Parts: sequence; C-alpha cells; structure tokens
Amino acid sequence: MENNFKSVLIISLLLIGFLLNAQQSESKQMGKICFLRSTGLRASAVSVKTFLDGILYCKLNNNRYSIQEVPIGKYSCFIQLRGLKLLQNTEKLDIEVKSSKITYVQFYLEDEFLSFKFHSREISDDKAKDILNKTKEQTKCL
Repeated sequence: MENNFKSVLIISLLLIGFLLNAQQSESKQMGKICFLRSTGLRASAVSVKTFLDGILYCKLNNNRYSIQEVPIGKYSCFIQLRGLKLLQNTEKLDIEVKSSKITYVQFYLEDEFLSFKFHSREISDDKAKDILNKTKEQTKCL
C-alpha cells in the first residue's frame, strides 16, 4: 500500500510539473509587431513615439519601419509626437499579437484646420508589403 501511495505521489508531482512547464512555455510565446511610418514631408523631422500598454517601445523616423518581438497577447498601442512618457489624452489602438503572423500598425496623418494629427491603424499584410517596399528598416528604435 505504501509503494502505491509513493507511486501515485511521484506521478502526481510529475504531472503537475509538466502542466506548469507547459503553461509557462505557452505564456512565453513570442509574436511580432511591425510599426510603419511613411507620412511625407509634414512632420518628417520629428520621430513618432510608440507605446505598448504605456511602455515606450520605439521612436520611429519617417519612411521607416521597425519590427518588435513581444509576447503574444492583446495590447493598447499609443503614438505621440512629444514626450517620452505617455500623455493622458493620447489616442489608443487596441491590437492583438499572435504567434502565427506579424501584426502591422501604420502611422498616418490626418489634416485638421491649420495643422495635422497623427493616427494609427492596423493594416493587412498586402497593404503592409507595399509600404515595406518603399521604406527602410530602423533597427535601433530607442
């Protein structure tokens, strides 16, 4: 009887260890997000600061793209022209990074009266490929 108890205990501990290891490896899966910026001459001298869940990930120059590896999951993406800390009224874009594909986020300008405003949107692989062909990779992001 005592040997059966030890066997069951060992098998239970091995099973718990296997399940914890599987859960940890699943939570550490990585995906890719690609930030794309091609906005013409307007504001071309200013880098766009990109935040994921409030953390500064990239200062992206004009006619550039940057590919970042991040854990898979849902993120709130923010962009702004000034400041290295996330400002309170910064526009938010909700995205989901998956392990099986690259999530593409494009920065674009919208004209306003006597000014412009930066926005972001998630775009398709096909649209991203067109932009990628016209821009250069920025490997140093911060």
